[in-house]
Amino acid sequence: PGVDMAPTPDSAAPDVGAPQVRVGYRETPLTYTPRGAEDTRTISVSLWYPTHDIEGGFTAYQSIFVRDDVLGDAAPAFAEPAPVLLFSHGRCGFSQYAYFMTEYFARAGWLVASADHTGDMFNGCANTAAIFEERPQDVSAMLDFLTALPESDPLFGAASEDVALVGHSFGGYTSLVVAGAQFAVDHLVETCDPQAETGLCHGLADSEARLREGYHDPRIKVLVPIAAGDYRVLREGIQAIEVPTLFMTANFDLNNPDEVDGDPIWAQLDGSEDRRVRFDRAGHFSFTSLCGFIGPLGENNGCSEETIPVDELHPIINEYVMAFLRLHLLGDDSGRPLIDGEVSLRDEVTVVLPEAE
Repeated sequence: PGVDMAPTPDSAAPDVGAPQVRVGYRETPLTYTPRGAEDTRTISVSLWYPTHDIEGGFTAYQSIFVRDDVLGDAAPAFAEPAPVLLFSHGRCGFSQYAYFMTEYFARAGWLVASADHTGDMFNGCANTAAIFEERPQDVSAMLDFLTALPESDPLFGAASEDVALVGHSFGGYTSLVVAGAQFAVDHLVETCDPQAETGLCHGLADSEARLREGYHDPRIKVLVPIAAGDYRVLREGIQAIEVPTLFMTANFDLNNPDEVDGDPIWAQLDGSEDRRVRFDRAGHFSFTSLCGFIGPLGENNGCSEETIPVDELHPIINEYVMAFLRLHLLGDDSGRPLIDGEVSLRDEVTVVLPEAE
């Protein structure tokens, strides 16, 4: 469905007789009331989509990252409802920081949405209990927004029911929860310091009932957690996820290392279609578009000489994600050899199947 769904942008042969597909972009505020909250919450939603326009408004993500080839407020080019890719950024991040992926999917005909998780962004973030609950609800609120656009909106009717969710880092935690992971509430009650002033342990008596209910959104059909963290608050609850899951990890990840998060999370993913893609010579920030901007923060963590250059790695990441989503959302099995590990795009990339563990 959508525009230019096959082949993918990186492999598409030029067709001089067809309009060129470019990336359109817009931002919009979204206000909703989180469960258990007295006040409303406002987030900013970034939207990417295919367009046939050749000109558009100036685009600079967070007023910093200028994207000359992304056309602000361009007209969408959807012939029919398109598959949806939702993205959740990591702690202290922002909605557009993996634009290598969000722009790629838009150019391939997808409708892409990512929220600035208010209170957990680069310009202000804190390790609060609230953000653990608000983030999953931000994702569901985005999907509510996309499916309830008025007819006057250019993106009215653009979202199909084929919905995938990608999350990086704390966004990986977010994606696990939205896809059905249950909180390890009994473990938290037993081990949390009742005097804790940060993290999910703070105010646990108030949040316990909500955490037991969870924040599963059954509209999510496929899941891609990347360099995910916070296994400690989910634990065996990850087994409740029933949708196909592509789990990506990096061996140089200093934020959520394999021994703390990567291996334990994978051990709980028990679906026959689940896959783990392990990237050697990659780090936490290899999965973002930030390496050219974060300096020492990325040192030895995905942005150094010992890791695969991101301009070489990003197309590989995109191809694995696209193959997995096309298979499980659109019924296209042409990428099955790739996601089953029968072929490889690079020696440092390994696909692990559940039965191989």
